[in-house]
Amino acid sequence: MAKKETTKKPVKKVTKATPKKTMPKKTIKKAPKPIKKGYFNEFINAINNLIDYFYKKNSKDILKVIVELIVLVIFISLLKLPFILFRDLMLNFFDIFGFHGDSIVALLIFRIVDIAYIIFAVVLFIGLFKKRFKDIK
Repeated sequence: MAKKETTKKPVKKVTKATPKKTMPKKTIKKAPKPIKKGYFNEFINAINNLIDYFYKKNSKDILKVIVELIVLVIFISLLKLPFILFRDLMLNFFDIFGFHGDSIVALLIFRIVDIAYIIFAVVLFIGLFKKRFKDIK
């Protein structure tokens, strides 16, 4: 009798899967997040965003934005007239009681009204800027 020859198939070695080589992660520098507390910081952020907006647009869009900003500044400047009238009214009121325009009371009235106008103008500028230039953010 003849022996049957059996051929053995080559056995593949089972090995543990090697981890895929990963590329090192690239670090992308992100722009600093704007500070959202306080009107002054919002004002600075609005100016920075406006400058970034200018870099991305063409000259026609830039000219349009500049004209609109000039109109906005003129409008806010005209709103100083009621503050000046109020200041003069207060000075005349105190003048009746003997506090003349060169006294400390007059100086305080000048400074209080000026500070109130500055705060009013900055808050109004930020509010109108946000409403008008929504795409600038």
